[in-house]
Amino acid sequence: MKGMRKIIRGNGFRGVLDYTFDHDDAKMVGGNMSGSNPRELAHEFGISRKMLDRKKPVWHSSLRLTKGEHLDDATWNSIAHDYMHEMGFSENHQFCVVKHDHPDGEHVHIVASRIGLDASLFYGVDENLLSTKVIGELEIKYGLVLTKQARINETTGLPSVRSSRKKSKRGESEKSARLGIKTSRLVVQEAVDAILATATSIEEFTTELVNRGILYEEKSRPGGQIVGITFQIGESSFGGSKLGDLYKYSTIHSRILANRFYLSKPKLAAKENITMIENLNPSPSYEKDARQKAMTAAARRLGIPVVEGTPLPALTSDDDQTTADRSRMR
Repeated sequence: MKGMRKIIRGNGFRGVLDYTFDHDDAKMVGGNMSGSNPRELAHEFGISRKMLDRKKPVWHSSLRLTKGEHLDDATWNSIAHDYMHEMGFSENHQFCVVKHDHPDGEHVHIVASRIGLDASLFYGVDENLLSTKVIGELEIKYGLVLTKQARINETTGLPSVRSSRKKSKRGESEKSARLGIKTSRLVVQEAVDAILATATSIEEFTTELVNRGILYEEKSRPGGQIVGITFQIGESSFGGSKLGDLYKYSTIHSRILANRFYLSKPKLAAKENITMIENLNPSPSYEKDARQKAMTAAARRLGIPVVEGTPLPALTSDDDQTTADRSRMR
């Protein structure tokens, strides 16, 4: 099993749902929603969408079996629930699972809302890398044909990130060869790589750099926006981009967030309001009750009248998916 494409985020649920249901004998086989067609599901997604004003609330991923493999609907639903759990979604995040029976490989589309019914927000860090790792674990759990998995760092157990180091300049290399030592550029690159394997905060990162004799300085604009960083060791100074893409501020910040995701439980700090879940396997009845309570609370927060024992009223249809978004999903 593998992911068919990169995980996609978008603005409109109706567009991606129309696309998902319109070919390859599409069949809804799971999720945690009551709707069964694009219109009903879009109405239902509208409840969570109105909880927070966020761009691109749509989250879309796909899982494909190796050609010749087949799973029944119940197994696909179980895999989808496990997948979403490991990706970091909670029971308060709506999602639906639609199966396609395609000659090149049976597959499912998973469409989810990044906004929870409890007004929490799923951020996601290194999603495509994590997805590859999770798929590899699910292949083993469900006895599927093993496909390419994420490269794992043997020391940390985390997915690896390829280093894009810039080589030392000729003068630096010649000097280091004469003295029999590493170039200052390489020393900094190796130190950053080692620290970023486990650092979960910028404070921890900079402290470890100082312990290795490296000073770290952020460059910012008058408004406080960070626009670059500099590493200094001895008399040598290097901007992050001069060391390589992995050493830019944005990449370092992203990697630190990724470490929090992989190394902590909950996987990301609660103070950042990033929704994660503990390693639980709640019963279907528990999930249904919790979901109903969350939907009722969401409806009341939006001022929608709720009468016990009756379905929630439909919201305005979500038809704002652009043609460009739809074509990109193909």
